[in-house]
Amino acid sequence: MKDSYSGAMGVPQFMPSSFRSLAVDFDHDDHKDIWHNPNDAIASIANYTVKHHWQTGQTIAIPVSFKSKNNPKITLSS
Repeated sequence: MKDSYSGAMGVPQFMPSSFRSLAVDFDHDDHKDIWHNPNDAIASIANYTVKHHWQTGQTIAIPVSFKSKNNPKITLSS
């Protein structure tokens, strides 16, 4: 995986600005390699969550229900 059509890069699909500010060289080989080095990729994701104030035990998703007004046969629910 190299990057997406929208510019997201590497395994964690960081945007270039996130890569510059949040990617980590976990193994200290002087390369922040989120494409081929799983240790750098995972450490970079962890750094991203820390910098964005991730709190353990908090809700990450909630169930939703939806009924289409245009087509009553369409119902999405979790």
